[in-house]
Amino acid sequence: MTKGKDISPVRIFQKLLQVLTSINSSCVLEIDGKGLKITCADDNYRCIGKAFISRQAFPKWKVSSKLSMVINLDFLKKVLSSNASIEEVKQTDNSRIEILFGKPTRMMLSIQNDGENDAKDIESMRTSVGTTIFKTVIRSQELGLFLKTVGQICDEITFQVNSKGLVSTTNFLNFTTSKLLSTEVINKKPRCLRFSVPTKYLSALLPVLNFTDSLKLSLTDNNIVVVLLQFGKKYKLRLFISSRIG
Repeated sequence: MTKGKDISPVRIFQKLLQVLTSINSSCVLEIDGKGLKITCADDNYRCIGKAFISRQAFPKWKVSSKLSMVINLDFLKKVLSSNASIEEVKQTDNSRIEILFGKPTRMMLSIQNDGENDAKDIESMRTSVGTTIFKTVIRSQELGLFLKTVGQICDEITFQVNSKGLVSTTNFLNFTTSKLLSTEVINKKPRCLRFSVPTKYLSALLPVLNFTDSLKLSLTDNNIVVVLLQFGKKYKLRLFISSRIG
């Protein structure tokens, strides 16, 4: 179930970019007849973020072929900060797209593919996820409260899958926090699982947690934690985080 159905697409777009820029401001934009996808990775590829926005989120969408290009998210965030509505996205040739903004500010943003490093950058961000070991659903509000409490003091969050469900713990000096995040866990390997991820990647999700009631979290046999948030049929955000097992 999702919240904020009346929130403007530009507002959701802004928040998705806020999440991705906390990973890396340089990203790959892929656009085709279905919509646009933005992919970025941190410098050591510990975390890869992928946001998808359906063409249904835009009043007019005129894209006839697939385009890929490297863009800077910091600049795009500044353009969107005007809060002007996106009226149309259109492809003008094989290497250029234009985004037309309406009220309160009329503006056209043109993005050109230089074609030099795009193929290399896109290939480097392919994710070998692996087979899911366990999966669960977490209430967004519960995760948000936990991250706001421990996110500023702990570098790492440890998760444990046991008979109770999914339990998260953090350690700071002689303090330890523990929270049951979910009781409904599908564990395909009937054993206790323990893994850790850097807090900063999960804290990056805080700007978008209020757009949805819940999110999905899973672990694969490649030691990849996959976090999925979906806002209706128009928006999707996924993080792929390399975990430390044990």
